[in-house]
Amino acid sequence: MQILPTVIYETCPPLDLIMVPGGPGQQKLMEDEATSGFSSGDITSVCTGSPVLGAPGLLKGKRATCHWSAFEHLKFLGATPVSERVVVDGNIITGAGVTFGIEFGLGSNPGR
Repeated sequence: MQILPTVIYETCPPLDLIMVPGGPGQQKLMEDEATSGFSSGDITSVCTGSPVLGAPGLLKGKRATCHWSAFEHLKFLGATPVSERVVVDGNIITGAGVTFGIEFGLGSNPGR
């Protein structure tokens, strides 16, 4: 199974929600200008996706969590690291691990 984009950042309509996954490629996303400039109403991340939100400053002054392997990096990105499974701070929802992503994808909307 492949999941392929149908729009690019420049032609994407306004979104109510965006979910940033973690995993391989996360570092490249942190350095990508087009990705850093994209936003939506509510923004959520799972696992090591939280640092992707931190790179353009979206986590400055916000409480956030992520996978344990990147947890300490959150403070260097302006966030206040919180050792919780799910953290909601304004329009930003961060999840510590893959189980949050599964629950979120199934529509259980953890944390809200």
